[in-house]
Amino acid sequence: MSNSRLNRCISKREASDCKELGGTTGSRKLDESDIVGHINTFPAYQSHYSRIKNPNRKYFNSGLNVKKMYDLYVEECRTQNIEPKKLKYYYQVFNTKFNLHFEIPHQDTCKLCDDLEFKLKGADNEDIKKNLSAQKELHLRKAESARESLRNDSKKAAEAYIVTFDSQKASPFPKLTTSVAYYKRNLYLYNLGIHSFNSNTGYMCVWNETQGGRGSQDIATCLVKHLKLYAGNHKHVIAHSDSCTGQNRNIKMSLSLLKLVQDPEVEINVIDLEFLISGHSFLPYDGEFGIIESESRRHGMIYHPDEWIDIIKNSKRKEPKFVVSEIQHEEFLSTTNLENLITNRKTTTDGCNFTWLKIRWLQFQRDLPLQFQFKESLNSETEFHIVDLSKKKSVGRPSRGLTYVMQQPLYHTRRTVTAAKKKDMMDLLPYIAPVHHNFYKNLLTETVTRGSAQQNLENRSSDDEMIHDKTKLNEIAQIYSGLSPHFFVCLLVKILDVL
Repeated sequence: MSNSRLNRCISKREASDCKELGGTTGSRKLDESDIVGHINTFPAYQSHYSRIKNPNRKYFNSGLNVKKMYDLYVEECRTQNIEPKKLKYYYQVFNTKFNLHFEIPHQDTCKLCDDLEFKLKGADNEDIKKNLSAQKELHLRKAESARESLRNDSKKAAEAYIVTFDSQKASPFPKLTTSVAYYKRNLYLYNLGIHSFNSNTGYMCVWNETQGGRGSQDIATCLVKHLKLYAGNHKHVIAHSDSCTGQNRNIKMSLSLLKLVQDPEVEINVIDLEFLISGHSFLPYDGEFGIIESESRRHGMIYHPDEWIDIIKNSKRKEPKFVVSEIQHEEFLSTTNLENLITNRKTTTDGCNFTWLKIRWLQFQRDLPLQFQFKESLNSETEFHIVDLSKKKSVGRPSRGLTYVMQQPLYHTRRTVTAAKKKDMMDLLPYIAPVHHNFYKNLLTETVTRGSAQQNLENRSSDDEMIHDKTKLNEIAQIYSGLSPHFFVCLLVKILDVL
């Protein structure tokens, strides 16, 4: 039932909440504080892209709706022995007291904006409030300037190759409807989306976590492969991405692009890599990822990564459709040999220190084989700073570029998964179609040695798995924290007796 229809029903039956007492008519207003309090318990998010048109609108998780919220409200009232209000009254409070929506915002909110907003609400000093407001306004102006730079660059398709790129949220598999799967770890499919303004096409580089990870070398490999295929006959490449330092804004990505711009097999002379403000970088691939996620919801269960790839291929109905490339583990290239050839300096040629976190614009030129240039803004009128990566020259040894440096494979075999994850996959086999069993049975597991535990934790394939493991560790810690010292003394005696 639509909200408008419910509102009409409510308005027609408002008289039911009124009583006539002694010839006078007075309205018996129901206490709505419990409903307001319950709605406020759900986390709400603000979208930057509706900030101007509807600055007060906030969004709930797309999996929620008013009926689900009301069911939870009824359940809470019953646990507290309170009589719940009617569903129609819950709808009325939701529609009249709040400006909420259930559609997913185009992108997550900005951490800095959220932090400043939180501090603004808690500040009671006017000077502090003014300072925080000024910081937020400056931040928003920088974000708008970055988006304006992208809009301007997108109009240069006739003279350069223009792309944006980013990683989609990891897609879990197997995706099962059984409740058992809720308690098990997942494997993940990774997707790097690259949108070309020249062809108005979305290119998807996909691989599952047994083939590669999501580090800067994985991302750089996919980007370079795309540019070689589609931008090789252009003189100028302009790429935009978010400001993720771990993936895009670092020495590994820089060396990969510096090597590409020197490649004699392509005509590229200049590559510009510009970084938008995280949380404000609404780019074409955001809409393309939304198409994929919408299509995935039409599929009840997903057993195998190939099924995810088919969903991506068939998700866009209109032309041009997505171009999907499946990346194998042997295609990912390491930048170690490139790094061994250079000196990773943190100072510019004029002696100024710099940090990668502040860089907004990187430029690589064919005639500067061991140098890159950068700016800390996207202002085209400011000058670039230069960083020289060449090693100190020794007598009789000329400086070399990166052109003919051979890059080794980043992965020599398929990547391993944890023993715990493989066990979970084996537990789920009864709910997975038998044709896909061999994929899970052939998963390689890592060998844990002394000193490798922390490294394995850092190299996990997903944040979800790390959270799962930390939760288990906390549970174990709580169990042992309740035991007396006498227990451990007795346990030590027993061990010594056995030895």
